Amino acid sequence: MPQKRGKGKASSSSSSSLRLVDKKFVNEAAKAKFGKFMEKNKSIIVERGLRPPEFDIEGDIINNIIQQQWHNLTDMQDPAVTTVVREFYANGYYQRDNDEVYVRGTMVSFASEVINRYFDIGTVEDDEYAAFLEE
Repeated sequence: MPQKRGKGKASSSSSSSLRLVDKKFVNEAAKAKFGKFMEKNKSIIVERGLRPPEFDIEGDIINNIIQQQWHNLTDMQDPAVTTVVREFYANGYYQRDNDEVYVRGTMVSFASEVINRYFDIGTVEDDEYAAFLEE
């Protein structure tokens, strides 16, 4: 699995062992990072989806989407709540020991299995990317 960036120390994945700051943040540094995200007031780049018929995509791309049954990945997603997204990234920066991050009172998993289940797509085993990670 690729290393996650960041200088903060990873915290425990158990929400009961977390000492939260303002009931939202895993530490003061995460609260400060969230504040910086809000100060910048930059808009979040929203996923735009990929509509193959509209783009008249042919060949390998559309064939791969069909073969892997990734149709749900090409659809437009509902708009995100930007403050929750920023909170996710602020806490996630300091919770790097697993695929979970504390958001709004809940540990939220972003493991590939959970994402695949959400989008109703199967897990690709032993693909080229997995082989690359093994090297």
